[in-house]
Amino acid sequence: MWRTRPPPEAVLDAVPEWSQAVATGTFANITLMTATYQVYGLSLRANRPLPGLLAAAAGNPIDVEVSLLLSATEPPDSLPQEVCGARPERYLCDHDGFTAWAVEGDGGRYLRLHFTNGHMYSDYTVNPPGSRVWARSNPSMGAGYPAELLGDLVHSLTRRVAGAVLRQRGVTCLHANTVVVGGQAIAIMGESGLGKSSTTAGLVARGHPMLADDIAALAEQAAGFHVQPGLPRLALDPEVVETVFGLTAPAPNPLRVAGKHYFELASNGSPGVWRFHPEPLPLAAIYVLAPFSPESAVPVIEPVEGGAKLVTLRSHSYLHYVLESDGRRREFERLGRLAARVPMRRVQRPLGLEHLPPIADAIVADALALGAQQ
Repeated sequence: MWRTRPPPEAVLDAVPEWSQAVATGTFANITLMTATYQVYGLSLRANRPLPGLLAAAAGNPIDVEVSLLLSATEPPDSLPQEVCGARPERYLCDHDGFTAWAVEGDGGRYLRLHFTNGHMYSDYTVNPPGSRVWARSNPSMGAGYPAELLGDLVHSLTRRVAGAVLRQRGVTCLHANTVVVGGQAIAIMGESGLGKSSTTAGLVARGHPMLADDIAALAEQAAGFHVQPGLPRLALDPEVVETVFGLTAPAPNPLRVAGKHYFELASNGSPGVWRFHPEPLPLAAIYVLAPFSPESAVPVIEPVEGGAKLVTLRSHSYLHYVLESDGRRREFERLGRLAARVPMRRVQRPLGLEHLPPIADAIVADALALGAQQ
């Protein structure tokens, strides 16, 4: 259930060099190979295996090419030099070891994303149409590449970098977790620290498959908005795992996701109590987590109406700062249509993990009632 050391066994069995790399703690001499994956409705082809991602169906057209450049001397594979060496005039975001900026290059506006963790870093470039990603990590370390850093690189690729790709492609994304209830998706939104992940865990523990963690990538269709599936794993605090799932989290944390561990979920059709749904589903409702209320004894769910819905959606737009003015205008219009079509609820809750079961039950009951009305 826990990913204790990347990459997964399926990749290790297929590529013996990776087994040796994990055993020795270095990725210095890995044979270059390609692998294809599916995430957020996109087919990715990478020049090295990426642990934790779902394999794409054979024959799917490739949406995004990912080039992982794990050494200082590896050529950048058609990345324009003026983009590669450009320094930012201003940052789109500069917060807690993460910076993002835009560079004008051949064909339009490239996005650059840089992550710093002590003396180590990773750097990503996304081309204007969101069809190419170049990733480089820690070239100053020389030929060796520590095994545990691959998890950090994949985490960045499947979070903010994936968000940048989606944004370059014009996809509206919410900063939300999504779970399946009654055959449809519901979104769980809330400010950082208000329990999106723990609430999602509570729903998953009650038998409701997760659709995506952290990013709700929306596809607008004539019948409404659909949410694309993410990865079959949920980043959780060890305390949540022990309380909600009754499991003991491992002491080491090779992925180092802000003190969290990745909890692996089983895809539908495969064995496992805690499940992941690998297909897109219509978005039926949005639940916004209010700040915890120590005075509350039971969860209370109330509707959000009118202009407050659009304001809330805009405040939870994922990587909104990378959008240009035209992109922001189109997103504002799309969020307006989303606010008009999808019900939104505000969830008042008591503080404490022991309240997760009744909170999950209240959200499920409300979602099913909404579904019966539609």
